[in-house]
Amino acid sequence: MKSLVLAAAASVPVFCCFPASAQQQNPQALLFTSAVVTLEVDKQCEVLNYEQAAALRYLSTTLSTVLKQAHGHDAVENSRAGLIEQVKAAGSGCLPRDGNENYWVNVDQGKVMADALIAAPAMMPPEIASCAAFKGGTSLTREELTAAKAASDTKYENLKYKPLYENLRDSVVPDVTSGCRAEGYAAIMQGAAYFISREDAHEGVDPEKLGSGRYFGRWRNKKDISSGLPSNAAITSVRTDDAPDGAVAYIRLVGKGNYATNGGIRLRPRGDWTARLSGSVNIFQIVAGGDTRFDFERTGGEGGFFGDSDFILSQAAIEQLLALPPETEVSFLYQGENAAYPSVFVDVLDEPAKATIAAMKQAIAWGAAPRP
Repeated sequence: MKSLVLAAAASVPVFCCFPASAQQQNPQALLFTSAVVTLEVDKQCEVLNYEQAAALRYLSTTLSTVLKQAHGHDAVENSRAGLIEQVKAAGSGCLPRDGNENYWVNVDQGKVMADALIAAPAMMPPEIASCAAFKGGTSLTREELTAAKAASDTKYENLKYKPLYENLRDSVVPDVTSGCRAEGYAAIMQGAAYFISREDAHEGVDPEKLGSGRYFGRWRNKKDISSGLPSNAAITSVRTDDAPDGAVAYIRLVGKGNYATNGGIRLRPRGDWTARLSGSVNIFQIVAGGDTRFDFERTGGEGGFFGDSDFILSQAAIEQLLALPPETEVSFLYQGENAAYPSVFVDVLDEPAKATIAAMKQAIAWGAAPRP
């Protein structure tokens, strides 16, 4: 990691928050700045793909550890908080480049750093045929690593950042090589691993299923959204142009038992939400705050043991739901065609799965974030 720091330190602008003396003594602070700023900007303006985000999260965490040894825990965490507040104060969405040069140069630098980490593993000595990104994880082959490098290299063929990118990429190779030789894995390879994961996910995408279930086509990035509750409903936010229904998030719903009803809700920033549940289901509801019910309308589906039941929640109902206080907890109820009582969808521990209004709104906002 030291080689990466030395290669990039001179090119990162000061945005906040370490004193100048600390930046001179510890150029890691400059890289930390770019990583934190870029990750925060990406929450409101899509600047990173799946693998770039993974690489920057690793880099931010690693640099944070190094900086805390030099400056102390509080100084680093205060700096991180200050950087995040500066990004928020600058404005929402994608800011114009004019008048926000330091903001955008930090983002550009962050993306170069991420791409360098993604590409570097392919440049290990040829005797290292494969290596994992995680201890006990699946090893990435030389062919897969070469594909990750090619995808990154292509971005810089005609860009002003090409020399910096190549310098950073080449400087990381000793760190990757050392880990792979000694342990058979190198955590710095996480960006490359996420690249391969995204490519694998796109293989065999069925265009006929786009717009249903968890099918979103070819996506650029995705993330799991947590409500921070003991029994979380699984919410995934997706950035894609492939979903024909405009969905940007999915709540996965699992019934209790081997033959229970399963399915999920597709969330959109505009228009109705749709749900598809397995089997014959007559009633499907979101229950907010324990007693306020939002009824989905059944719109079709074949039903039966091997069929599905389709539902929609109107835009008017969605507006009422999302207007509730952000901390409001919601659960999900359904009643089968021949059932005497409704059942609740559950989490992995078979407890009632719940989400918050805040988490649902966050999932929609992140998936629908504008692009610069």
